[in-house]
Order: sequence, then C-alpha cells, then structure tokens
Amino acid sequence: MISNNEGADLDAINAKAFLDINSLHYGRWHIFDETGYMALTYYLARDLDNIRLEQVVKKIVSNEKFVEVSTTDGQVYRAEFVLITVPLGVMKSKQIEFNPSLPQWKLDAIDRIGFGTYEKLFLLWDRPWWNFTGFHYMRIPSESTEFRYWVIADKSNDKPVLACHFSGRAAIQLKSKLNQDEIVEEIRGTLQKMFPDIVIPQLVASYMTNWNQDPFSYGSYSYISVKQKYEDPLYLAEQINDRLLFAGEATSTDAYGYTHGALLSARREVTRLLFVYDLLPTQNLTTSRSAMTIPLEGFIIIIISFIWLQLCGH
Repeated sequence: MISNNEGADLDAINAKAFLDINSLHYGRWHIFDETGYMALTYYLARDLDNIRLEQVVKKIVSNEKFVEVSTTDGQVYRAEFVLITVPLGVMKSKQIEFNPSLPQWKLDAIDRIGFGTYEKLFLLWDRPWWNFTGFHYMRIPSESTEFRYWVIADKSNDKPVLACHFSGRAAIQLKSKLNQDEIVEEIRGTLQKMFPDIVIPQLVASYMTNWNQDPFSYGSYSYISVKQKYEDPLYLAEQINDRLLFAGEATSTDAYGYTHGALLSARREVTRLLFVYDLLPTQNLTTSRSAMTIPLEGFIIIIISFIWLQLCGH
C-alpha cells in the first residue's frame, strides 16, 4: 500500500521520514468531483480573462528589476514576479533554462526529492459484470518480476469502469515491454483467473495514462526519497532574488503528493506576494507602477503545469 500511495518502490522511500510526516491526518475520505480535476481548475479560473494557453516555457531570465519568460513559439513575456508551479519532473528534466542558473542548493533539492510514477488504466464495459461497488483488491504476484496492480471496481460517471493502478518500477517496466492492448489482455486474463465463475466480456474501450513520459510532467507526484533531506521541500519553495517564486505539491513538507498540498503552497506564495512584497491594492498602486521605465505585460506571471501562462496585471 505504501508503494502504491507514494508511486515508488519501497527501497526508494525514506522509511523514517515517511512515518514521521505521514502521522498527519487530513480526514477519512478522499474527495473527488465526478467531472474530474478540471472542476477545480475551472473554479479557480472563473474570474480570469488573461490566461495564455499552449505557451511552452523554454527560458526564464531574471534580474533585479524584472523577469522575462520566453516560450518555444517565440513569445516573450515580462513581469515583476514569476511564480513557477511546474511539476518536479519538469524541473528535474531541465527543460526550462534559467539565466542566471538556479543556485546549487536549490538544484540539489530538486535532485534529492523523489518523483514517482503512478499510472492508471481505465477499462470500460457496456454493463457491469461484477455485483459489487467500491471494492479494492491487489494482485500479489508469485514472481517479483511480475506486475502488480491495484484495481478499484466502481461506477464512474454512471459507467461500469475498472481502474487499474500501477506504480513505481512496475509501471515503467509494464509500459516499456507491452503496448496498451497487450496490457489490457493481461489484465483481462488475470481477472478471469480471479473470478473463474464469471465470464469476463470484451471491453468497450480503454484508456491509459502516460505521466512518466509526458513532457509536461515526467512523472506523477513527489515522494520522500532515501537521499532526501527534511528541509529539501523548503529549499525548493525558497524564492530567488525576490523575483522567482516556487509552488506546487513538491514544495509542501506535510501534504506532498496531494492536490491540497499544491493548493496550500499557492496560497503560501500569494501571501508572500501580498504581504512580504507589499502588493496589496492601494490608491497609489497605479501611479507607482506606471512610473516604471520598463514596460511590463503584468505584475505577476504564473507558470502553471508548464503549459499555462497567467498574467495578472491592472
């Protein structure tokens, strides 16, 4: 269960740090909106009208006065502050060039914090062949080299779906050796062995995630690696020269790997902007900003999931 939750194999997880931090409890049940995570995104963006989509960031240049963000299609955006919330896997891949380079203490934290692999395969039938809901079970393979997966049987959006979960090296090996059709057939064969008295019908459709190879993620979420230090998430969250700010679940010391950890980290950085950098609205704000000699598209650029640019200006 720990391996599945962390998206990594047990020999990669720092046991002591995991037990220390996971003593925190955030409630009994997970919350999931039937429309998916986009429900949260749409809610947060409901009052925004300056969101730039399909802008892939390739370079961030900062100095004492402003930050310049360049994209792969040649666009250049300039602002006083940049809040970077890209997944840790993107930071590890070094796809974004920083000028000047990030300090070594932050690069070391990026390297030490673990970033796991957690993939899901959704299997859809035209009608349920099972007579249970909310049922969890795990395959315990006889060979350590065989793939393990956790299957949840339930109705998703009133559709009969089985969601198969793969984590750690097993997920990477699975996708490197088999294509999706072969994986689906292996799972159907395993289900047939587990329920010999039920004839498993043919699927209507299937869909498999690919977070580990997605260039906007390169993994699923962070975990506490064996080489990680307790303060590494704090190093990852630390601002650079009062211009570059960082948020995301990997910057959370107690809610890493979870959506609420990412959300709370964003609130942390907004609090920093408003109260530490004194960006609370005032009557003189427009006058003072307009007196600047450098033209800025916005006060703040927020780079979200490596694919969104949100400019917050006047």
